[in-house]
Amino acid sequence: MMQFGATAVTGFYFEIFVVAAVTIMTILAFRKYMEKGRNKPALLLFMVFLNWTIGVFISWLAKLFSGFLGLESTPITDFSSYMIRLVLDFRLLFVFVAIALYCSYVLRVKLFEKNYKHGELAVNVVFLITIPVLCFVLVEQGNMLYTVIVFLVVFVNMLVVYSGFMKQSIVQYRAASNEKFKGAFKALAVQAMFFILTFLFFLLDQVVLAITTIGFTIFYFTAWICAVVGIVLTYYGYIKPRA
Repeated sequence: MMQFGATAVTGFYFEIFVVAAVTIMTILAFRKYMEKGRNKPALLLFMVFLNWTIGVFISWLAKLFSGFLGLESTPITDFSSYMIRLVLDFRLLFVFVAIALYCSYVLRVKLFEKNYKHGELAVNVVFLITIPVLCFVLVEQGNMLYTVIVFLVVFVNMLVVYSGFMKQSIVQYRAASNEKFKGAFKALAVQAMFFILTFLFFLLDQVVLAITTIGFTIFYFTAWICAVVGIVLTYYGYIKPRA
């Protein structure tokens, strides 16, 4: 069983910083929504970051439950213990991540494509339904295989959504003549890459944990660094530009 040692305590405090960063971005996204006359793309941006904020908070809460409240080995005996396991095993977190990713996909369509491609829409709807189902079904104390499977599915979803974002941002960057907007599209492209890397490193961290029982590896901290970089780039790509 993974022990909550000094490295994990560092992760606990590091995630406070991440929660603060994504909360600030959520507030800025809400201000953008109000400034833009409450239009749909601005609302979608706010929804993306609201769900990310809830997800990151749940991740931080898992460290609190495990390290400071001694709940890591809680068996599933009733509804409350089941909910604790959903937090500890990141299942509840991924429900909000799935919502954030679907909102990100819709935002991409609204910004770059205007109309949905039916096959692509179907794939994203399947992910939106499948991930929560897996999160609520594949729950068993100490079963790292289940956790790796869920992380893998979420990573594939992230790859599908943000690779499209990266492609469209690069196309718009090359087509833009205004230097300010070229910079914004470049930021969006790099942001998409860092968000993909975030869940790649989280997946690698879980694979290492499953094989060696060593948690909070360098992949864990690298993942959060990528997330923070992606959040900062979101400011320059979405929020700072006036149009």
